[in-house]
Amino acid sequence: MTIDELHAMVADQGVATRDGCPIIGSFLRAWNDSLGSDDERTSLLMPLIPQLVATRSTAEVELTRVMLIVDWMCREFLPCWLDLTPALRGHADALRSAKPIQSWSDLDAISSLIFAAKNASAGAWAGAWDGAWAAAWDAARDAGEDGAWAAAWDAAWAAAWDGAEAAAGDAVWAAAGDAARAARAGAGYAVWDAAGYAVWDAARDAARAAAWAAASAAAGDAAGDAARAALQPAKKILQSSAVGLVERMIRA
Repeated sequence: MTIDELHAMVADQGVATRDGCPIIGSFLRAWNDSLGSDDERTSLLMPLIPQLVATRSTAEVELTRVMLIVDWMCREFLPCWLDLTPALRGHADALRSAKPIQSWSDLDAISSLIFAAKNASAGAWAGAWDGAWAAAWDAARDAGEDGAWAAAWDAAWAAAWDGAEAAAGDAVWAAAGDAARAARAGAGYAVWDAAGYAVWDAARDAARAAAWAAASAAAGDAAGDAARAALQPAKKILQSSAVGLVERMIRA
């Protein structure tokens, strides 16, 4: 199933029955766009499309679904990336242990945990960067040529950048933001606008830190593969977790 085909299927469900939930539809379209292959789209998303029928409901239910997305972003999505770096796991545990987010005030109540994770992830990313730079320099010195340094550095950078940006779920963040805007209540969206960006920044930096640390340990031609492999466990966990999120939204 291609991107265009899934977009059409989601649209058809909503137009044909006039009762598909726009919050769920937005999430599925954005998630679909973040997936790297048609096989993933078919296996993960195809079974969910028929379940969109009769999911349109009241504004209150739509807000409940938005809160499910926000809760997932804060207490599942972000902790999964934090888990990849031992120094960040305490922040992951704190977020998972927090009260489930069912309202904007609940999100506000855990914002300090989110920003603490953001700051720690930025530090981990900076440390991993420094370690990778040192590893690349050592590789060049041992090889006695600048070309080895350049190859190690380029491989590490490409893997950490491409892997982290793709796997950390930029499109899922976009879906959560779109959903929050669609169902915002009063000043509630302002809370997500601040905390949500912190969630994304923390997840991105945590993913980059893990990828970069793996790349620096491997160095050379193996750096790219090592960085991508370091991110795969989190990516697989979150794919399954996101299916569960959609099913919870459908039941809400």
